[in-house]
Amino acid sequence: MNKHPEYEGWMRLALSLAEKGRGETSPNPLVGAVIVKDGNLIGVGYHRGLGLPHAEAEALHAAGSSAQGATLVVNLEPCNHDGRTPPCTEAIIQSRIARVVTGLSDPNREVKGGGHEVLLHAGIEVIEGVLEEECSHLNRVFFKYVTQRLPWVTLKIAQTLDAKIALPLPLSLRERERVRGRVQISGEASRVYAHELRAEHDAILVGVGTLLSDDPELTIRYAAPRGKPLLRLVLDSTLRSPVEAKIFQQTDQYLTWIATTDRSDPSKRKAFQNRGAKVILCSKDSSERVALADLLSKLSDHEIAALLVEGGAAVHTAFLQQGFADEYIAILSPALFGEGGLSSLCDTLPHPLRFARSHWNILSPDAVFRGTIAK
Repeated sequence: MNKHPEYEGWMRLALSLAEKGRGETSPNPLVGAVIVKDGNLIGVGYHRGLGLPHAEAEALHAAGSSAQGATLVVNLEPCNHDGRTPPCTEAIIQSRIARVVTGLSDPNREVKGGGHEVLLHAGIEVIEGVLEEECSHLNRVFFKYVTQRLPWVTLKIAQTLDAKIALPLPLSLRERERVRGRVQISGEASRVYAHELRAEHDAILVGVGTLLSDDPELTIRYAAPRGKPLLRLVLDSTLRSPVEAKIFQQTDQYLTWIATTDRSDPSKRKAFQNRGAKVILCSKDSSERVALADLLSKLSDHEIAALLVEGGAAVHTAFLQQGFADEYIAILSPALFGEGGLSSLCDTLPHPLRFARSHWNILSPDAVFRGTIAK
């Protein structure tokens, strides 16, 4: 049964405002706020980026003195602690708002119910649980980050109808450039979408196999520029990556890291550092490769809350087998590569994966599947 349906329309507006901050607020949540009085909208706001005013503060500023006696609708419980900005509860109380309507409590242990309590103590009516599921899904990245101290991991793959991600390519970089256009899987609209996905995340990861076969730049060329820097990350346990690869030629414009182990040559590590890349030394797993658990923990320590894993098959398989993947995006293109093509997964999974929430979208000529993996 829906809770307080009279506020659902306003909450949907708050959610649409919150979405505008995606890719800029991490590791903070996505928050939108609207202020309503006598059925009329008198103020809106959303959190635009780290260190900038919160959604509630923006909406209150827009409403001005008219906020007195009005209703504030916000998708997440207002904060009641000092962080990069002052507490929102203080501004709400000072504005003499009469009622605050929220989607759900903030799981951050520094907030968690405290914001609601402060407002109630000040005599402000608080209504919780409006469009709770939608509000929770919007901030799934933030919720995992603050409760588990791990980034939300999204796997993105482009594949043919027969689940192939590439044809075997020549080994030399020059030969790869010559044949790449003939084996491009996705259409133009899907390539733009892929860059928009990069802009939504804090970091992009590829394995050394993808680096050797595709020599990707991992930049954002077909999407709106970000206000915060994008981290490009290569997973390479023994440092097989060539220092002349494209990703190591733009380290003055993009943060570039390479995750490795003590199996790698210290002189090679120094060579990457001289290129401007940061070498992250991780522990090894049972296969003598970078331990994903250790890598994810290190990323979290650097406030990486949203990680996009673009490939390849071995890396995707490892994340799925070890249970570290949270979301899966497959761009399905109308092509067949046949027996010679490389499969999207290179090993079996411990059990079939199901999706708790999913949808399809058409980006002609491709179809895009996006789903949250059921845990």
